[in-house]
Amino acid sequence: MKWTSLLFIFLMPSLVLAGTISLTTSVTTDVLSKNQGQIQVSLSNSGNEAAYNVQLSLVTDYFSSDPVHVGTLDVNKPFKTNITFSANQELKEGNYPVVLLTEYTDANGYPFSSVSPVTLTYKNPYSSRINWNFTIIEISGKKPKNLVLNLKNMDQVSHDINVRLILPNELSSDITEKNI
Repeated sequence: MKWTSLLFIFLMPSLVLAGTISLTTSVTTDVLSKNQGQIQVSLSNSGNEAAYNVQLSLVTDYFSSDPVHVGTLDVNKPFKTNITFSANQELKEGNYPVVLLTEYTDANGYPFSSVSPVTLTYKNPYSSRINWNFTIIEISGKKPKNLVLNLKNMDQVSHDINVRLILPNELSSDITEKNI
């Protein structure tokens, strides 16, 4: 009996407790009147473990920008920054989809990422006549799942649509772009 108790005491220090990192991203943009601008990003961690090596970058075909290195994002200590960008090409009036990619590691050095959709508007917003939605799927283990995109053309004319799927780094897809 004493041996079992003693063994338990020696094993206790080797138990591993996993913390959580829970990031919330808020993005504010203004309507662009030039081919360049800034987005304001607020990032907070409401978990119980700091996020390390945090970096923010924009994923887009239309604009270029430099990544922003945040460093360590402590629990309940929000970080605010501006990301400056410029157009890669001549822009037409309307809305442009952009993704904010947040990359970070946990205390053990394991990499994680998240994606946040952003819409940049150049001069005047243009209401899309294409409605869309995704079916909700639950991902667990390594079993592949099908993500279904439903599109509805609310316009009187046909449209060619280019769909691009941008996922966090931990997920992958055989198809990331499709013309419809």
